[in-house]
Amino acid sequence: MIPSFWNHIPLLSILLPAAAGVVCALLRRERAARRLTLAALALTAALSALFTACLALAGAELTALPSPWGGELCAGATEGALACALSLLTYFSLLGGLADVRTDIRPHRQRLYFVLLHFPLAAGLTVIYAGDLVTAYLAMALLTLTGCALIAAGESGRSQVAALAALLPALLGGALVLAGGGLLISLTGESRLSALGQAIPTLLESGAHRLPLRAGAGCLFLGLAVLSALFPFHAALPAAHAAATTTSAALFSGLLVQAGPLLAIRLIARAFTPETAAALGLTPLLFVLGGAGVIAGSVLAVRETRWKRMLAASTIAQVGLIYVAAGLGGRAALAAGLFQLICHGAAKTLLFLSGAALARQCGGTTLLREMRGAARRDRVAGVGFALGALSLIGLPLLAGFAAKLTVMGAARVPSLPQWAAMALLALSSVFNALHLLPAVGRIWTREEGETAHTLPGRAPAPAARAAIAAMAALLFALGIWFQPALALLRSAL
Repeated sequence: MIPSFWNHIPLLSILLPAAAGVVCALLRRERAARRLTLAALALTAALSALFTACLALAGAELTALPSPWGGELCAGATEGALACALSLLTYFSLLGGLADVRTDIRPHRQRLYFVLLHFPLAAGLTVIYAGDLVTAYLAMALLTLTGCALIAAGESGRSQVAALAALLPALLGGALVLAGGGLLISLTGESRLSALGQAIPTLLESGAHRLPLRAGAGCLFLGLAVLSALFPFHAALPAAHAAATTTSAALFSGLLVQAGPLLAIRLIARAFTPETAAALGLTPLLFVLGGAGVIAGSVLAVRETRWKRMLAASTIAQVGLIYVAAGLGGRAALAAGLFQLICHGAAKTLLFLSGAALARQCGGTTLLREMRGAARRDRVAGVGFALGALSLIGLPLLAGFAAKLTVMGAARVPSLPQWAAMALLALSSVFNALHLLPAVGRIWTREEGETAHTLPGRAPAPAARAAIAAMAALLFALGIWFQPALALLRSAL
């Protein structure tokens, strides 16, 4: 048993950033809003870490916590670990992107940007802890709207256009989630995940309403795939990343896009069970959608010449790998998908922060060909970019290698999906090497006669360097001590 106070941490960690956002709106000075935001994000991460450690040490099982709005929060070690990772990524995304916030957003709007920044974290934590479909849907809707607002915070007109383009598929995905969830609630009379986990298998075994049940579940998971910008709904993602400031781009890649597969895995584990999901045909659907995302994102990334758009295309492929892991079925595969989600979020945050720091050394360019030799001006960012790239490729001792290893471990039973998963993992590594290794070589090399590297730059920001160093250390920690992290994720699935 754990002390009753700790049972309130999930709700407190959701309310803390939301309350901090309201307080920031009342402040008049940008500096005060910035400091309050950083403090609130750090405190949220600390609370989540303490909650996870308390559950792990006490060996506590999943608990259902009634929330004030009549729903239910599921609080287990798995949710705590995900909340801790999400809070840390949000904190370091802001810390490493502060220099670009000051230049990309007008001074009188920066305070409002800090106000806005709290709500994606609150919505993401709600998605993690949500114990009923209604709460999960509302959290996804808030996450989508605030994510598009983060993109539109830039000063250029293309920011607003990119935000609108990203909003259109999000509305489609939200409508599918609403229709699918509503149909499941009407069929079972339940919205709580724990109750659905009993009602859906019973309804499936009875043979009653088999077609509506499949339709509702299919719409729900297809909507989550659309919200994740999987192929063929990925077209707006590269432009959204390119138009957003560094913090927004990192959050969009590490939080907003990954909320879809996170909720899909939680639904399979809590509301459907892996066996029921396979019987309904959900796991093959996720596997096919994920595989298409891996192929489309990999091909698109190789063709890109701008570093933000290249990383955005890579995100499509990496999110596809999460769906591939979830589509393998079994709780080991679900845990592997969650671990892939965390490792990708860490690597991609490091790449965006490092890429932005390198771009600042070349006049803020977005073209890879103009970033030649940039790592010689900021070696910390150059090393960070190289480590993030090598992690996605799958270099041992880094998080990406551990993530691929866990997916392979979950796919040890010989069958067509398992062999296809192996092929997709290999394809992802090859395509990652094809577009990331040339980028790493370009930022570190300088040829005679090159003039691109002489573009005027700015001095490296200490806060950005600290964030890059912390994210690089996290990649090594996840890559070396991945077994305890994986065991923690498996504990409540």
